Amino acid sequence: MKLLQNYIGKTIIVSTLLVILVVLALQLFVNFVGELRDIGQGDYGPFQALIYVILGLPQAIYSFFPMAAMLGVMVGLGTLAMHNELMILRVSGVSIAQVSVMVLKTVFLMIVVVTLMGVFVAPQLVHWAEREKGLQTSGGQAITTQQGTWLKNGNKFIHVQAILPGGRLQGVTSYTFSPTHQLQSVNFSPKVNYDSHRWYFHEVVESRFFDDHVETKHVKEETLDLVLNPAFIHAAEEEPKELTLTKLYKFIAYQRSNGMHANEYLLVFWQRLMQPIASLVMIFLAIPCIFGPLRSATVGLRMIAGIAIGFGFYIVNALFGPMSIVYQFPPFFAAALPSILFFLAGVWMMRRVR
Repeated sequence: MKLLQNYIGKTIIVSTLLVILVVLALQLFVNFVGELRDIGQGDYGPFQALIYVILGLPQAIYSFFPMAAMLGVMVGLGTLAMHNELMILRVSGVSIAQVSVMVLKTVFLMIVVVTLMGVFVAPQLVHWAEREKGLQTSGGQAITTQQGTWLKNGNKFIHVQAILPGGRLQGVTSYTFSPTHQLQSVNFSPKVNYDSHRWYFHEVVESRFFDDHVETKHVKEETLDLVLNPAFIHAAEEEPKELTLTKLYKFIAYQRSNGMHANEYLLVFWQRLMQPIASLVMIFLAIPCIFGPLRSATVGLRMIAGIAIGFGFYIVNALFGPMSIVYQFPPFFAAALPSILFFLAGVWMMRRVR
């Protein structure tokens, strides 16, 4: 039985890796073509665009892995079926349940590796790629360090501690210098909104420096006109998909402690946790397809069927996510329901297999 496990495992791993390579090549080409419109802005050239696209590939692998794994299983088992090897196994007394267990054992390690990459590594690579693209397309207008982001506007230097989704900035300090490079004033605002090249500072503490004294005053709100490349703001802010699972958890806790809604982040959080289960469900769904209606089908037909099922799962998953935000039902159910529905479909199909 161990020899059989190794043989089936090798076949499925090879077919799954081939599917992933094909999808990655297509993803690389499509994304690079999409970046052509931004090439030439600032210091953003073809090489930078290629690096940007490559850094996004781990996130792509994580996103389409359930479908890729299902296609890999369908192609692998389908190849065995075409050579009548599955029939020989059945005649030898190997049940469909035993084959299913062998398949799940094979893909389990791949699921663990892809999940760890997608949860902890891929979001950071995506955020780093977006940030670097924003800096390069800004033409040197901004620079990002571990301590925050620095911007230059005439004789003003602005430091931003954090850029949140929706153009919200936290901990903004503005330094104004004279033509002779003497510090004239420092303004600090804990919360700033950015909209249409205008900065709205709230609860500002302003300090003005004179030769013999310093004046400090509090201002309820101030505005500043600053033309800033919108791509930089979008790149510097951390979208939910760019946060690791740990950062997502901390941000959700922060939002709740301040009485704010965090459903969008909760949805991404639960979708990340449900991704391994979704992969297992899709693989489970592939098994009755091979032993049932697609047993004698060609590889091409199995690929089309697998893509159709995977795309259907993607549509259902994409549908329930926004619905949970709009209708305010728990994000957990929105993340779990597609896997539950497709698992039930797999159970129904397995019962029809003889």
